[in-house]
Amino acid sequence: MMRFRQSYGLWLFPAVAALLLLVGNLPANLLSAGLADFITAYRPWLWLLTIGAGLLAIGLARRDRQRAKTDATPPRPAQTKARLQGAGAIGQHGGVAAGQRGMALAGPASENLLITGDHNHATYIHTVYLQAPGQAEANEAAFAQALDRYLQWVTNRYGQLNLRGIERREQQALSLTLDDVYVSLAATVTPVRQQHPTMAEDELDASQRGLIDMDELLALSSRLMLVGGPGSGKSTYLQIIAATLAAALRTGNTQQVEATLGLVDPLPLPILITLSEYNHYRRQQTDSADPRQGTLTAFITHALIRQEALIGLPGDFFTRLLMQGRACLLLLDGLDEVADERERWLVRQAVENVANNGGVRQIVVTCRTHAYQGEAVLPESFRVATVQPMTPEQVTALSARWCAAVYPARSAAQEAVRLQAAIAHLEALRTARHETRLVETPLLVTIVAIVHYNQRRLPDERAELYEKCVDVLLAERHHGPSETTFALADWGGSLSEKRNLLALLAFQMMSAGAEAGRRVSEAQLRAWLRPHFVRKQGAEGADAAVATFIRAMRERGSLLDERGGEYGFIHLTFQEYLCAFYLAESVREIERIAQFLTTDDRISDSWWRETVLLTVGHLGLRSQESALALVRRLAQRNSPDEATVAAAEVAATALVELGNQDAETKTLVTDRLLHLFTPTVKIAGPMRGRAGVALGKLGDPRPGVEVKGGLPDIAWVMVEAGLFLIGSDKAHDRLAYDSELPPFTCDLIRWPYQISRYPITVAQYQCFVDAGGYDQEAYWTEDGWAWRIAGQITEPERFDGRFETPNHPQVGVSWYEAVAFCNWLAKQTHLPIRLPTEAEWERAARHTDGRIYPWGHHGAPADHCNMANTGIGATSAVGAFPSGEAECGALDMVGNAWEWTSSLWGEDWQKPVYRYPYDPTDGREDLAAPSALKRVVRGGPFVNVHDYVRCAVRSWGNPDNRQDSYGLRILCAPGL
Repeated sequence: MMRFRQSYGLWLFPAVAALLLLVGNLPANLLSAGLADFITAYRPWLWLLTIGAGLLAIGLARRDRQRAKTDATPPRPAQTKARLQGAGAIGQHGGVAAGQRGMALAGPASENLLITGDHNHATYIHTVYLQAPGQAEANEAAFAQALDRYLQWVTNRYGQLNLRGIERREQQALSLTLDDVYVSLAATVTPVRQQHPTMAEDELDASQRGLIDMDELLALSSRLMLVGGPGSGKSTYLQIIAATLAAALRTGNTQQVEATLGLVDPLPLPILITLSEYNHYRRQQTDSADPRQGTLTAFITHALIRQEALIGLPGDFFTRLLMQGRACLLLLDGLDEVADERERWLVRQAVENVANNGGVRQIVVTCRTHAYQGEAVLPESFRVATVQPMTPEQVTALSARWCAAVYPARSAAQEAVRLQAAIAHLEALRTARHETRLVETPLLVTIVAIVHYNQRRLPDERAELYEKCVDVLLAERHHGPSETTFALADWGGSLSEKRNLLALLAFQMMSAGAEAGRRVSEAQLRAWLRPHFVRKQGAEGADAAVATFIRAMRERGSLLDERGGEYGFIHLTFQEYLCAFYLAESVREIERIAQFLTTDDRISDSWWRETVLLTVGHLGLRSQESALALVRRLAQRNSPDEATVAAAEVAATALVELGNQDAETKTLVTDRLLHLFTPTVKIAGPMRGRAGVALGKLGDPRPGVEVKGGLPDIAWVMVEAGLFLIGSDKAHDRLAYDSELPPFTCDLIRWPYQISRYPITVAQYQCFVDAGGYDQEAYWTEDGWAWRIAGQITEPERFDGRFETPNHPQVGVSWYEAVAFCNWLAKQTHLPIRLPTEAEWERAARHTDGRIYPWGHHGAPADHCNMANTGIGATSAVGAFPSGEAECGALDMVGNAWEWTSSLWGEDWQKPVYRYPYDPTDGREDLAAPSALKRVVRGGPFVNVHDYVRCAVRSWGNPDNRQDSYGLRILCAPGL
């Protein structure tokens, strides 16, 4: 635009002069006297001005057109002499061309140049560097050579898989790359709703809805935050990006980049750094007089020089690339590893500053899920992708690729089947114990695969499995025998010495607590380790021995990870196990172990729970009697506090995991748990929930909870006949809903009846399933049988974890299934068993005085039942809240699960057709009513708040509803 003004602006002068000459030829009577005199006097000068200014303007315009053409044409590369390596040809002095993996250069040069690969990609980076403002520190030839060295370094550094502890077999060289074993996982992605304000959910593509394959992540956004749990594959994903891009830039083969990363030309240069190391560098530069020092941009060069990745590259290389042209992809690993929250904010701000620079093409940051909150959260321009746990199918795929990479071709497929079967068996054992899956991250798949490779099997118990995993990570036997190998194996001590020292560190870190015990400084590690080496080697050699051990663990051990000057175990699981190893192997005495665990409320602290369980498990590997002794000692703790409850619960869970059926120990632990289910014991809801799970796994002996003689053992309570209040009055209960109105005195309970003390449990309902109840049409209503056949229903809806504990209420059953269960049990017992009506249910729950809760008019519901505020988050053992007992003796009448009744609600969920006053003759008790009509449920489940756990609350469910909050309670009496 400036050039336009300079050239074409000059046309103004000849234009004005020409206009005056033209005006001067007009008749004199049309001109003023002054203007006519002026034109007459200066006519020759006006002619000269017109001609001269016109010629000058024409010249400037021609110059501007030539400059515009030059600006639009990329600069030709410097003429260079080239020598060819391999097949192909090189054209020079205006020629084009090179053969496969060659580069065309034109003109003479003062240096020879050797480059391989398709440089359509690398030349883009060259051009960006050389055209950045300012004077470049390297010419094209030197730059190209240095860039090729950098790309080779990235490929080697991030493309190799570093497996520790693999025993070498048949002289097979286990040289693996990440590409050999990489399996893409899935991630959930935050939707970009603001871009699609009018689109319905089903109109959004997969990435906009949330779930996406990680192969497609980079194509979603130029600013990406990747979060996930430890070992979930975040860092591996960054390494795959770096290695794949570097290889493509060197070779010109972009197929894998497009398939694995979704990137297209021009390819960016990958730069991978860890943010904890940047934070350490930033601290050191706080007092620097140069404002450039301490920035993330300055650290990139600093870090890569330290790693010898920048041999030959100019010092301004990354600065020029980052500030010009969008040629770089920044991979920033481990925001969560910046332990201090204030420093994490500063590092986050540095990332944001770089992201705001338009010269950076793409940025990917990783962080553990728990740490990505508060001041660590990046602006909305960063899309958040959360790595999901591996599915069983992905575990199978990864284990197959792993076996194909490490086993000979003739046996790889067979070994893959064996490994997959071993993992499936391990997970089946955990499912039987109602535990979550263990092998659901790439880290654990890899470690388990190595253990299987070395041991030819997987241990059944967690303590043994973790023991083998630790051995794998500490061993150096994957190298061929040589003096170097032996030296490396002994670096930092023998295997047992290193394990013992790591166990000491794990014990100290666990003892530091959840806040301070995850990552610690090197100074703290030295302080913890030095006394051991002083005792062993004396004060003079202790410091050197400590330094050697720490360095060996940092560089060879794989279990201890150093980030930015702070140390932590690669996975909390190994810290917990090694602490358990320390207690079992170093503390040893059962009484001392128990005293330590029950001091300072460790036994009730969730931070210590896994360590306690693993301590029992590790003792069991050496001596079952020692393990049982610790279980009994924990169960015998006797003081009026929650730690006693926690000790009994952990002892019970440890006994289940131990798999030992010692009658004395089992009876002791069971009795301690039963004591917790008395109204006088006051404990928090979550602890009460865990205790109920432990009792259910051991075998709950309470009458009415499990099975007796192959049939449900039902404990009946009697409800007397007579008048009672039903419904609500908003004047007395401000939480009342319109569907509960009006209140009235009900006279329908004219005969006593019995109702089950507890909801039907998982163990009791399983009797119906095992007896073939789903195959016998006689037990089902007509609509119910049609529904069962159409849906091929053969069992209740299953939910993982605590929902399947034998002494928990059976949920996931429809109204159809609840009716069929009652009919089946009635036939087996010859008793008039059925679902209660609304009136019968409310009479049992409220007594006769219209109380708000089963226990009375007052009291915090969270203290008396399992509801949202209790904090359990799932169903709990029936009767786990004895203080919530109704007057008739029934438990769990509110909370835990909705309970089906026989009564109809109507078709409109907002307006019940069958209202109060209750009239059993108006069709509301018709078991053959159309399936479009909803049925009434009562009681309020674990997910609802206080207004839904009142006795008067009425709700509804479609008869085919099978949610995790729908169960049943049964009644014994003739029909109304």
